[in-house]
Amino acid sequence: YQKTLMTRGIAPEIAVTTVSFDTDVRFPKLKFAFGGFVDASAQHIVDKLIGSDDVKIITGELAYASGQIPTASDFGFGEEQIMLQEAAQRFVDDKQPLTALREATAGSEDPYHGKERAGFFDPAIWQEMVELGWSALAVPEAAGGVGMSLVTAVTIAEEIGRSAMPTPLTSTLQSTYVLRNADNPSANKWLNRIVEGQAAGLAIQPADGSHLPDSTTIVAEAGKLSGTASFVQDLQKVDFLIVAAHESGQTRLYAVDIASKGISLDFDKIVDLTRDQGRVTFDQVSAECITEDGAEALSAAMPAILTL
Repeated sequence: YQKTLMTRGIAPEIAVTTVSFDTDVRFPKLKFAFGGFVDASAQHIVDKLIGSDDVKIITGELAYASGQIPTASDFGFGEEQIMLQEAAQRFVDDKQPLTALREATAGSEDPYHGKERAGFFDPAIWQEMVELGWSALAVPEAAGGVGMSLVTAVTIAEEIGRSAMPTPLTSTLQSTYVLRNADNPSANKWLNRIVEGQAAGLAIQPADGSHLPDSTTIVAEAGKLSGTASFVQDLQKVDFLIVAAHESGQTRLYAVDIASKGISLDFDKIVDLTRDQGRVTFDQVSAECITEDGAEALSAAMPAILTL
């Protein structure tokens, strides 16, 4: 059988999320280290399958046989990220978003038995975020953005989540990574709209919730979209959508304004008061193709999408 070790670290030579050890195979040498926690059962498997000359397990971490252990700085925020995180903490604490959220959603906390819940967020606070450069944090400098790393974007996303602040920032950051991996003039045009302050969302999942890059059930013909995307986030906050659709045997990506003719929205009943999740149905909706190789762009962006 196979035992999969779940790790959260990034190896010196390769980024990984899992590693499998097959009982029929002995690895002559482990070429990378993990910074993630190894539980007792996983440690037993490693002890059994890999000789002590190949790898050492020190304080719950896998390391080189030489005893090298990744330092905390390899897996945490740097000085720049910490400064940004502290600034974000001050911003959200000053806004007291939880108080406003409770007032706006009072009586709708129970998604099945409470009153109808309208999506809530403060456009004025969103505009302040735009002016701070947060919405354009991951947009490349060549497209007019700040061009910061994913780790830097995570510092802001964490504070937004900690404070329960309703905002389309996370959806916009996720959309940014898809657009930047499309990497062409059409995608850059929509990235520029993000820089200007528009919010974006992803319409890429089918009803079964698959994250596979070619799993969409939406079809496109002559630039018109038909079908339904599920689990779309922040439907009442975003200005445009990035849509995955099949056309001519390919998974392509399209951009479309959410207010376009032929789009209808149905909202899911969810517990999270900060999000408005739902389904988007397209009925012959005109859209702009931003890349014909949508599967590749989605695959490249998926680590950032899932991290955020």
